[in-house]
Amino acid sequence: MNKKLKNLVATIVIATSLTIGAGAIKVQAASNPIPQTTKLWCIKTNVTKDKIWTIKFNKPVDVNSLVNGVHVYDSNYNELPLTIYVADDKRSIQIQTDYKNGATYNLFIANVTSNGEALKPVWMLFKVKEAI
Repeated sequence: MNKKLKNLVATIVIATSLTIGAGAIKVQAASNPIPQTTKLWCIKTNVTKDKIWTIKFNKPVDVNSLVNGVHVYDSNYNELPLTIYVADDKRSIQIQTDYKNGATYNLFIANVTSNGEALKPVWMLFKVKEAI
């Protein structure tokens, strides 16, 4: 095999490897954003697809901290968009989003503050019941 042909084959092999490698990175699932030290609050099963979670705090929370402090992740750790309702006394919130039947989710609350003090992070695992 002449030198030009060898170089062409080597270039094609390298380019193909880079292309395949780059594609593999794109389909990888997101890494788990929940620290292993986070307390597992509870595990719920047979949750309704339209469930609105009510979370009660023992003191009023800083409303602005809820935006970056309350998260729902699917089983691949993709974050879902949330609607958060805050009670007038700021001691409870309601969380609403769209769930899929039979899917598993993680509710993660961290970096929520009260009077500038961070509250303990909690994590809840739940599964939405299958469609009938």
